[in-house]
Amino acid sequence: MISTRITSYLQHLLKELGDTQESLAGRLGITRASLQGYLKGENLPGIDVLLKMAELGGLSLDELV
Repeated sequence: MISTRITSYLQHLLKELGDTQESLAGRLGITRASLQGYLKGENLPGIDVLLKMAELGGLSLDELV
């Protein structure tokens, strides 16, 4: 499921970048509350956030999703 993939990737980014949730949310241009929703699998990010996530991790959008 895509939400599981997104959650896993965000957890990976947090660990790899050594960021806090607040810092990663800032890099992605979203609120910490939005990030928490993605981490819990409750919400899915829009294409703009997915593109930023892929860029931060050095992936293409295809590889991310």
